[in-house]
Amino acid sequence: MIDWQYVAGYFDADGSVSLHVERKKGKAYTVRPIISFVGAHATIEVIRQFLRDNGIARGSHYIIKSKYNHWGSTSYLAITDWKTTTQFANMLLPFAIEKHRALEIALETIHLRRSIIESGANVQDSVHQFAALREESHKLAKKGPKHLKPL
Repeated sequence: MIDWQYVAGYFDADGSVSLHVERKKGKAYTVRPIISFVGAHATIEVIRQFLRDNGIARGSHYIIKSKYNHWGSTSYLAITDWKTTTQFANMLLPFAIEKHRALEIALETIHLRRSIIESGANVQDSVHQFAALREESHKLAKKGPKHLKPL
């Protein structure tokens, strides 16, 4: 039996948050948060079922299973839509340690997008804000884990 603390610990070790900012063929910019995990296929399946059981929308996450290697098969679980990313980040935030700031950045991005939609502002006017959040997210990913001090 797993719980949110277990999922947060797994996420701290083998998860990531990325923000994709892209422009579609001369049209407006789009921003999409992606929260993902990588690991043993059996573990990823258990986490996916836990998400489903806890109301994280079924169609909003997917698994890509890799070829078998000498460690066994590995899989990639991605949570890719706005609503589900919001739900997941809010549930994980109280328990995440290493990736706490990354989850905060995802939620800041979601809040920025929501405020743009509600105000009717043009997303292009806020691209620099999204880009700054994305840059901070990428810096955190490259930094690697902090060394924990013994108690």
